[in-house]
Amino acid sequence: MVQQAHIRQGAMLFVRGWLAVSDVDWESKDGHYRVRLENKWIDVPDDALITEPNRAGRTMVWPMRFNGEIFVRCFLPGSMG
Repeated sequence: MVQQAHIRQGAMLFVRGWLAVSDVDWESKDGHYRVRLENKWIDVPDDALITEPNRAGRTMVWPMRFNGEIFVRCFLPGSMG
C-alpha cells in the first residue's frame, strides 16, 4: 500500500527507499533538522520536511545519492523519545 504525506513542495509518496533513523542519528536545532547518514551529518532542507503528524513514531528519511553526495529528499521527524 502506498501512503501519501504533504511536504512544502507537494505530495510525497511513501515507497521503498525510506530508512528508519535512530534517535542518536538526528537532531533539531533552531527549527532546523539534520540527520547522520554514513557517519556524516546532513542538513535537512526545509522543503524536505514532512509536517504532518508522525503516526508511526519512528524518524524516517529518504536519502538520495547524486554525484557521490547524499541528499535528503524527505524527512519525517519522530518523537525523540
